[in-house]
Amino acid sequence: MKTLILLRRETSLSLKKDPRTLSNYEGFLLKVSVTKTKNITPKIFVMQRDVASNYIADGVLDAFFSVASIGELEWIPESAPNPHNALNFYRTDAIDLMFETREELEDAWNKIKLAVSQLSAASDSSNEIAEETMYAFPEVALPMFYGVTDLDLTQSQIVHSLSALPSFTNTHSFSYDISRDSYAYFVIHRDLMLPHEASFLNNGTEVPHAINQVTLSIGDEAWPELYMVYRSAEKIIAPQSGTLSFLPK
Repeated sequence: MKTLILLRRETSLSLKKDPRTLSNYEGFLLKVSVTKTKNITPKIFVMQRDVASNYIADGVLDAFFSVASIGELEWIPESAPNPHNALNFYRTDAIDLMFETREELEDAWNKIKLAVSQLSAASDSSNEIAEETMYAFPEVALPMFYGVTDLDLTQSQIVHSLSALPSFTNTHSFSYDISRDSYAYFVIHRDLMLPHEASFLNNGTEVPHAINQVTLSIGDEAWPELYMVYRSAEKIIAPQSGTLSFLPK
């Protein structure tokens, strides 16, 4: 479900009067409130606690500051400033703004609409997962192996016949230069490769590949770990140089 923010706009009677009949004492009131939301809090307006006064019923005068960003929705409190820090900001779901001219009111309304629209879009992009990357700590614990070789490697040959990287990223590429027909290999820890599907590219062109699961002994203590072996189905014909890329799907 996408983010939904429904706004209500209310304006004072003076906005509907013929400008020629307005007195010098009139102003223009704009009331904006959030009436419905989905996947986001309704309290999106940031207020600043500005002035304490004996002439105000609750003793304080608050001013509208901005429409909150996604980050501000997390750390600016609702309804009242946090008494335990020096930040005089809080969030609410309704604001009242008074203007001297119609033009100022409409300009403010357009800016509020734009900011709320951007907040809605930012909420969607912030909450939708676009990329997953797995990491191991320490990085050397679960290395990734890769390379080209003319051998169809056995399980015991993989660790010593291929190059190793201390960590895995979602896309990896390396350059090669072969003088004899060779297989291309990427060997990745099973838990770092979920899902198991991937694209194997040679100079940007996808090549078929085989997938096997093996147990490799990793590290000084030689503990057994499950690894996925991705090997080009056919040998790359030599002589040839280029770039091999591995892109998990």
